[in-house]
Amino acid sequence: LVVVTANPACERLTGEALDCLIGTRVDRLLVGSPEDSHFTEKIRQDLAGSGIWQGEAWHRTRDGRSLPCQVSLVRVVDGDGKPLHYIG
Repeated sequence: LVVVTANPACERLTGEALDCLIGTRVDRLLVGSPEDSHFTEKIRQDLAGSGIWQGEAWHRTRDGRSLPCQVSLVRVVDGDGKPLHYIG
């Protein structure tokens, strides 16, 4: 999963300009708790199954800080049910 666009709030939160965020892997921006080593895999499994993932994640900012945030990710499909994008 990579960022294809972001809103101004995301730019302020991350400290990254939009052009730097685009193409960034989501797992570089969001991490689970230190004791959850399978965080990214759980997200992928939920998106592949139900098409939705919601939960708490820690966001890494450009200056190295970690901020807690509530995240919702939703799969968007085409007319044949094939995944096109994920919105978060």
